Amino acid sequence: MRRRLLNFLVLLLRGPGTPATAPSFVRRLSDQSVERVGYFERAFEEVDELGSGEFGKVIKVRARSRTRPRSEEYYAVKKSKRFEGVRHRLRLREEVEILQHLNACGGVQPNVLTFVDSWEEDDVLYIQTELCELGNFARFLWEFGRVFPRLDEGRIWKIMVDLSSGLQFIHEAGVIHLDLKPSNIFVTGSGRFKIGDFGMASIWPRTRTRRTSDDDQLETESVGFEREGDKVYLAPEVLQGRYGKAADVFSFGMTMLETASNMVVPDQGEAWLRLRREDYSQIDSVDDMPELFGLIQQMMRADPEMRIPVENICGHPVVARAREWMGQYNEPPLAPPSAEFLCDILGRMGDIRM
Repeated sequence: MRRRLLNFLVLLLRGPGTPATAPSFVRRLSDQSVERVGYFERAFEEVDELGSGEFGKVIKVRARSRTRPRSEEYYAVKKSKRFEGVRHRLRLREEVEILQHLNACGGVQPNVLTFVDSWEEDDVLYIQTELCELGNFARFLWEFGRVFPRLDEGRIWKIMVDLSSGLQFIHEAGVIHLDLKPSNIFVTGSGRFKIGDFGMASIWPRTRTRRTSDDDQLETESVGFEREGDKVYLAPEVLQGRYGKAADVFSFGMTMLETASNMVVPDQGEAWLRLRREDYSQIDSVDDMPELFGLIQQMMRADPEMRIPVENICGHPVVARAREWMGQYNEPPLAPPSAEFLCDILGRMGDIRM
């Protein structure tokens, strides 16, 4: 309709013998319509919607290319809802600052989702990351659980290796995730696991510098804040406003318990409370994996001071041997474990199960 209107204006303004070219102001009007096409539409072609939530939605996109008519470069782009004000915009931008901070702390880490770019357009924030072809871990567990009772122990240990490595990197960078759960863990086409979605994350500890009133000296003080991830995986102390790296370890433990048992994690009620009181009496499907269940229990201790830190998870004898094996034989977590895998990582502890 707009082009037809422009053509009509050209015909209306063109006199006898005038070349069929648009007047300058009409050309400017047309140019402005092109300029209004934003960067997202110019740079990408939408392929599929991967998910949506409180933030907005995540879209699978294909990069447009001037040299190739159909580019094969795919990404995930997280598109926020429209800013509701200055504070809302700044809150959303914290995720970008976290991702940039992680990049600055060591670049690409194989078990953390890779940040590519971000920009704002029409009061909307866009965050571009790598695309993990197999989607999120929650979807994988749901699909797998429809067919099989649970994952085999070998794969579970390998998943533990990937996620503990990613979380250790995050914590060493001075960041807490605060929303670690299967839907925020992504699986690559080769079967590697990556921690993503830093929308609830924060630099930790949160501090600010201020001048003292007495001698005008600079001092650092802690800054309180309120942030709460998915209650299903939430550490008990977070409900009391107590934050720290141990909260991520609890959520990690709950994720691994769900993975090992194929249980439906409770979201409220007595069953929810039991898991936060170290009561696992209702879970009987992990009794044949004592080393794994023992480590998960250490990750889910009710007292955050008693919870195992992520560096000790990485250094756990079975995790360390599994990591060594995966590196030596290039075995991603979802690859079928070789016959010798469990023998090697568990056999030295005198308990071989195949």
